[in-house]
Amino acid sequence: MEGAQVDLVEERIELERGTTGLGFNIKGGRDQPHVPRDSGIFVTKIRDDGAAAKDGSLQKGDKILEVQYRLGNGVFALSCYWYLCDS
Repeated sequence: MEGAQVDLVEERIELERGTTGLGFNIKGGRDQPHVPRDSGIFVTKIRDDGAAAKDGSLQKGDKILEVQYRLGNGVFALSCYWYLCDS
């Protein structure tokens, strides 16, 4: 990526958990980092039948910053970020 412009983008996403769940897998954390020297939680897969795929905002490689559950209505609010590269 030498010479490429890299921007950090943060977005808040709301996903409603359906019968197939939220529809994404994660890896990471302090004990088993997914990215070297970064203890964050990262999206490793978007399942075709889940809320994340239907919404389209969350992508493989996104880092989850925060998860909030709104009690009673099955809606999860995620704050995540990713890098946009302009090469």
